[in-house]
Amino acid sequence: MPILQDDRGDAVPIDGPPGRVVSLVPSLTEALAVTVPERLVGATDWCTHPAGLDVARVRGTKNPDHRAIARLRPDLVVANQEENRRVDVERLRAAGVPVW
Repeated sequence: MPILQDDRGDAVPIDGPPGRVVSLVPSLTEALAVTVPERLVGATDWCTHPAGLDVARVRGTKNPDHRAIARLRPDLVVANQEENRRVDVERLRAAGVPVW
């Protein structure tokens, strides 16, 4: 399995293109919903675009529901430094969820 590095330089183990993605960033949610809608399975309550986005909701950018995320069995969670807390990223990774 290749090990990639995210923007912070942290290792992110990804075994091929992710098939199930949860987004914790509204702007990234919108981009994923437009480019790979079939892969987007979860997003925050703040992810309101595109209109009518029909995916599971995992609370907010600063207080994501880790259990709800785990139940979605994502291959990847996308986050960023401006929107998300490092502690949430670390907790998801500790639970075996790859976070970019």
